[in-house]
Amino acid sequence: VMLATIREYGLDRLAVDASTANGSPHPQQRHADYFLRLAESAAPHLHGATQVAWLDQLALDHDNLRTALDWFVQTGELFKALRLATALRYFWRVRGHYREGCQRLLQMLAHPATAATGGPTDAVRARALNAAGYLQWVQGNTGDAQRLLQEALTLGRTVPDAAATAFALRYLGLAADVRQEHATAQLLLEESLAIYRSLDFPNETALALMYLGDAALSRESYAQAQQLYRESVHLLRQLGNQVVLPYALRHLGYLALVQGNYQAALALCTESLRLNLAAGEQQGGAASLAALAAIAVANKQWAPAVRLLASVTAWLAARDRKSVV
Repeated sequence: VMLATIREYGLDRLAVDASTANGSPHPQQRHADYFLRLAESAAPHLHGATQVAWLDQLALDHDNLRTALDWFVQTGELFKALRLATALRYFWRVRGHYREGCQRLLQMLAHPATAATGGPTDAVRARALNAAGYLQWVQGNTGDAQRLLQEALTLGRTVPDAAATAFALRYLGLAADVRQEHATAQLLLEESLAIYRSLDFPNETALALMYLGDAALSRESYAQAQQLYRESVHLLRQLGNQVVLPYALRHLGYLALVQGNYQAALALCTESLRLNLAAGEQQGGAASLAALAAIAVANKQWAPAVRLLASVTAWLAARDRKSVV
């Protein structure tokens, strides 16, 4: 309550100061531009050893970032708003603000001022489409995600914007894999991997390898999946990416469980949960708890399995409450 009161006072002061600005930029404009710079500066650091500190910083400034978004929309600077929302995509994902982030992006993308293509802002729109498609994907809205990602892919190839193209290819590949269109999924994911390698983006390369592991896993090509996950884990450990690493570890744990190596499965999924907790990553934490419950069932440890599944329900409920904010 005290922080909200201080923030309201600060906004009041900005409004008062604007009346004496003497031709200089509106104080709220300076405020919004500052937080756009902060978000875009933070984005590259959300995948390495300092990612948790940066995520925490964005969490502390979330209300300021919301105010900046509102200001850009209010003043018609919609492409600045799209840049800011795109920079916040991963923060929104990790800290559970899926719905808020997605709704803001969709509203801005639907505005006539941002819908036209064929100009210098096409790259901004392509990346924002990717961000919206990604947030739809993590909410399970696969049809909506695919439409956004397909538009992003078309625009990314036209600009051309290699990074935007590779991002769209990656999640379109995952969508094809979910539809069991394995050959299409493989082609899309391999093209994404090739682009990221050519750009020398190690974090994105690690993710592409990880999702190729998912595609191999869905085909029950367990040896290939294990090799791809291990390559991904190696890169992620080198980068210090403690947010994505749990995903690959958890899937290696699943493979160990399938192979009957319960001890290895337990160690991998326990490390996955520990990292999820450290990063404040709710969806991943719930998935790690569910994996540990599966291991408990395999060991016929019924009471621990029930407790773990109850924890999964509690985590998901907490995530859903936060995503409405």
